[in-house]
Amino acid sequence: MSDLVELMLPERMDIASADQVHVSLEAALEGGAPIELNGEKVVRLDTAGVQIMISFFSEAENQHIDVAWKKPSSTICEVFSFLNLASAVGLEDAVEM
Repeated sequence: MSDLVELMLPERMDIASADQVHVSLEAALEGGAPIELNGEKVVRLDTAGVQIMISFFSEAENQHIDVAWKKPSSTICEVFSFLNLASAVGLEDAVEM
């Protein structure tokens, strides 16, 4: 079994950072190891960021790669809860449903 891949998400997960975030998430999937996302610094999350995260979690599931959250920010929790997508990104325990 491969080692855990720890990935710190950037402060801004928006259209301006979409390419960079996408590349980082894709690289994390390449090794096939379990992934831990640290989202404590995220303060901005727009539609582009949401789409990237949904796609990432879908691809991780397709590849049977476990993904866990470490300290998802209140912004992450609020946005995915508001959109009723918390379960799509493994946040069902972190947000009030």
